[in-house]
Amino acid sequence: MFRLLQIQVPREEFDAVNEMGWTAAAEKFPKVEAHLAVTSGSEGFVDSYMSLYTHVSDIYVDTPEQAFHTHNNPYGSQEEEDKIVRYERQHSMSVGDILIGPNDEVLFCDNMGFVQMLSATYNLYRSPTYREQRTA
Repeated sequence: MFRLLQIQVPREEFDAVNEMGWTAAAEKFPKVEAHLAVTSGSEGFVDSYMSLYTHVSDIYVDTPEQAFHTHNNPYGSQEEEDKIVRYERQHSMSVGDILIGPNDEVLFCDNMGFVQMLSATYNLYRSPTYREQRTA
């Protein structure tokens, strides 16, 4: 099973992008800044962004590649959908999203495949403070 984490930018903050432009909105809203940075790939990720992610679903498959395929469900298969437990609104899995694997490995969905995250990110994810924020 893989847990999917995504940055959920509130609608009003995305609307601000249309009014202000990406640069000004990114300076004002941390989630817009993080979203803009990580959708370019893993090189845009910094550890402080981890606290901006939300656990949006669990995907019951064996590999990160299967999780990607199942979550994006290109043919609208009910069999694939049945492998997903959704907790929050979400977009299709894409660059910048994070999977937490069955052994608590932290995997960044990159431009091509997945990149295992550094220990600082893993430690932040495992910290009691992070877990308390996610269960509140």
